[in-house]
Amino acid sequence: MKKGLVILLLLFVSLNVFSQSTLGRIELRPEFFQKKLKKKQIKILKTAKTYFVIPDQFNNGYTREDYKKILDEVWTVNTIELITENEVEKRIKIGDVLFRFISRSVRLQGVKYVFNYFKLSEITLLHNQHNVDKVFSWDDNFYGGVFFTTHAGVEAEIAQLNDVVNNGLFDYRIGYLKNYFQQINNAISDSESYDIFKDYVDDEKIKTLKKVSLFIPENIIYGFTSPSASEKAEITKELFKDYTYNKTVITAEELNEKILNEKQPFYYLMYHQNNFHKIITVVDGVSGEIIYRRYKRVTYNIDFRDFKALNRIINKS
Repeated sequence: MKKGLVILLLLFVSLNVFSQSTLGRIELRPEFFQKKLKKKQIKILKTAKTYFVIPDQFNNGYTREDYKKILDEVWTVNTIELITENEVEKRIKIGDVLFRFISRSVRLQGVKYVFNYFKLSEITLLHNQHNVDKVFSWDDNFYGGVFFTTHAGVEAEIAQLNDVVNNGLFDYRIGYLKNYFQQINNAISDSESYDIFKDYVDDEKIKTLKKVSLFIPENIIYGFTSPSASEKAEITKELFKDYTYNKTVITAEELNEKILNEKQPFYYLMYHQNNFHKIITVVDGVSGEIIYRRYKRVTYNIDFRDFKALNRIINKS
C-alpha cells in the first residue's frame, strides 16, 4: 500500500464521527448506558408538549425555517414548538418535553471525550432562577436523542483539513437530521424503544438490496481528505471485495439533498463510531426507517468485513 494511502487511512481512524438516533432511558456515566422506556414514559412523550430548541452552535448555518420544515414533515406524535435558547427559561414548565442540542465533555481513564447530541427529555424540576449565581437550570429524565460523538483530540487534525466542520460534526446535515427525527417520532408513535447497540434486520425489506443500489456517502469510505483517483480505486477495491450487490458512492451533500427531495424509497448506508464502538446501519431515506443495524465493540473503522456481513444477510434473505 502506498505511503500516502496509509496516512489517509490512519487519519480516517481518527475522524469517523457520524451520528445515530436512539430512544430509551439514557445515562452517560460517562459511558453510554440505555434501558427500555416504561409505558408511562412513552405516554409522556406522546402527550406532553415538546419544545424544540433551535441550536445556536454547530448548526451549519441552518435557520429556524430549515428546522421547522423538516419537523413539520416528520414530527406527528405530539405538539411541537420551536423556540430559541433565550426563550427556554420563559417557556418550559414541569412536565414539558425538551428537544435540545447539548455539548459536554467527560474524562474517562485520562482521555477527554466531547459529546454533542440532541437530547429528548422530560422536565421534572425547575430550579430557583433567583439563586446566588442567577443561573436558570432544571432536572430532567433523558429519554432519547441523536448522538454526534467526537474525541476531543480530533480538532487539531480537523484544523488541517479544508472541509467546513463544526467541532468535528461532519454529518450535521439537515437531511440526515430529518431521518433521525423520523426514527424517534415513529418509535414513540409505535411505543417502542430502540437501542443503537442492538443488532437488527428487517427480513423483508433487506431483500430490496438484491435489486436496488445501496447509496454510500463518500466521506464514509475516503475519510475527509481528498484522495487521488488511484487511491480511491485502491480503497474501494479492498472495501467492497466481498459486497456483490449494486452500490452508488455519492457525496454527503448529494445524499443530504436526496433525503430532502426524493419521493421514492431508496436506501443508504450510515456509519457511527461511539468512543470504542462501531455501528453500521442501512436507512430508508424517505421514511427514515432503519432496515439493518450491526454493532461491533472495540473497533473504529468501517472495513471490508462490514460489507461482507451485510452481503451475507442479503444473501440469506
